[in-house]
Amino acid sequence: MSETRNAKIANLKARLDEWNADLDRWEAKVAQAKAEGRREYVERVETLRWKWQDLRRKLSEAQEAGAGAWEQLLEGFEDAWRNLKTAFEKARSELD
Repeated sequence: MSETRNAKIANLKARLDEWNADLDRWEAKVAQAKAEGRREYVERVETLRWKWQDLRRKLSEAQEAGAGAWEQLLEGFEDAWRNLKTAFEKARSELD
C-alpha cells in the first residue's frame, strides 16, 4: 500500500472517529429529546449513525482493495463522504 494511500486512509479514519464522537454526544441529547417527544431528533441521529457505519464499511473495503480497485472504490467513497459531511454539518448546527 502506498504511503499516500496510507496517509489518506489514516486521515479519513481520524475524521470518522471525530464524527463518531459527535454521534455519541448527540445520542445522549436524543435520549432527552425522546422523553420530550422530539422524534425528529431521534430519527436524524439514527440516520446519521447508519450512514456513518456504511461509510466506515466502505473505507474498510477500499483499504483492503488492490491498487487498481482502490481508485475506483475511492471515487464512490468520496461521493458518500461529501454527502455525509454535509449531513453532519447540518446536524451540528441544529443539534449542538
